[in-house]
Amino acid sequence: MTVAGNSLQHVAIIMDGLTDRSVSQQFTEESVLYASVESALVAINTCNELGIKILTLVAVDDAAGSIPLFVQTLCERIKHFSQHSFTVKVIGESYPFTEKVMSSENKVSHHRDNEIPFMLVIANRYSCKQDILQAVRKIAEQLQVEEIASVNEACIDHYLSTDGLPAPDLLIRTGGKKQIGAFLLWQCAYSEFYFTETSWFHFRREHLLLALQDFTSRQRRFGKTSEQVEAEL
Repeated sequence: MTVAGNSLQHVAIIMDGLTDRSVSQQFTEESVLYASVESALVAINTCNELGIKILTLVAVDDAAGSIPLFVQTLCERIKHFSQHSFTVKVIGESYPFTEKVMSSENKVSHHRDNEIPFMLVIANRYSCKQDILQAVRKIAEQLQVEEIASVNEACIDHYLSTDGLPAPDLLIRTGGKKQIGAFLLWQCAYSEFYFTETSWFHFRREHLLLALQDFTSRQRRFGKTSEQVEAEL
């Protein structure tokens, strides 16, 4: 998808705000789980309709009692996508997930070199600091057995759990916080950020479209000046 000259392949959303007092005191855990799944379905459908190929959902709150339950419920709701246009990849902690969910993750790895119409990435208790640390350890281990031509950004990218995925073009955080914490620090070096007061519990299509509209108004520089970007047009 290209929006106002900005290529938009990958949207990441930090799903925050589910443990806010206004939500937790008014709704049961079951209601929170249902609303969280509904918000995810809306985001998936909207991205799919607009031609955005990758959506990463970053799990922050475990207010629904179980992030694995959220993922399992979500996958069951959208299973009609799985045969043709829907695949799942889990990064971070994957051990709690069912064999059914993990088989979808393996399918992503198997088809990575092919054109995949839509991919959902679930970041469960994912820490970019820990991901970089494990990547450095793997590189150190590899250097003990064979020479690596160059330890550069591409090399580190290869050993991260997000290997093979383009960096997010747009990172959205719901729930009012204006920070990204330890989530996708490496990958979001040149991403555009969008923060909304709306909690993930209430996040719907109109809120996502507002974020995408805001994205269209920006000039992506990728570390360059406006003059340099305009000279390349």
